[in-house]
Amino acid sequence: MQQKGIDLCFDLWLTIPKMQSGGAMSATAQPVERREEKRYKAKQGAFAVLRRPWPDSTILGRMVDISHCGLSFCYVAREEPLPAFCDLEILWNDCGFRLTNIPGKTVSDFETPAEGRFHSLQMRRSSMQFGNLTRSQRSQIEHFIRNYTLDISRPL
Repeated sequence: MQQKGIDLCFDLWLTIPKMQSGGAMSATAQPVERREEKRYKAKQGAFAVLRRPWPDSTILGRMVDISHCGLSFCYVAREEPLPAFCDLEILWNDCGFRLTNIPGKTVSDFETPAEGRFHSLQMRRSSMQFGNLTRSQRSQIEHFIRNYTLDISRPL
């Protein structure tokens, strides 16, 4: 049975829209695939947290996919725009995995459909590129990909 409602946001495989140099999406932008690394679809229960400096709020979103170079997630839209740079966290729902202080850069952030009982919420999808990672962070991201994504046939 196909998932409905807000889960549709997380199951769609969308391309990353081309952004203008100022970071804003062009109204006439065509989707352009710019990924250099394979993305792995995250299992249900994987979350991304975008940490912003005080007093701005933290954003929690359900992870859509991840690679060794970045991730994408969906979240309930807010009035304030995403920062160009931030710290990310990767979480697994039972707290069995937590990776903090991942430097991130916003690549895209766009509205995405919400349906079913969540139809009144405005949802957004953000793609983040990882900054310079430590050896430990790279190792932990590889562990996350092996254990918390759906593509089990891939070589790592």
